[in-house]
Amino acid sequence: MEGLPGVAKTRSIKTLGRLVESAFRRIQITPDLLPSDVTGSEICRKQNGTFDFHPGPVIGNLILADEINRVPAKVQATLLEAMEERQVILPSKHPKVENHRSE
Repeated sequence: MEGLPGVAKTRSIKTLGRLVESAFRRIQITPDLLPSDVTGSEICRKQNGTFDFHPGPVIGNLILADEINRVPAKVQATLLEAMEERQVILPSKHPKVENHRSE
């Protein structure tokens, strides 16, 4: 969806997400954005020596990427992989990006 600033693009997508009961996520694209900012990351839990996956905004059904013209090449590749392959690559997981419901 393209349009001038202030024409309720974000609100429209949020409303659509609520109507179809889908997970809505928004990504603010900046020149210093990293692929892990989009896909999510694994956090080490020192207490039990495990890693917990914290999903990024691309793990959703409706994704709004603001300022897409600023996207760095590696982040663009990550977004394209999520859209085409419906998965993201992490060191130990390949979470699917479909069928995630909002809570």
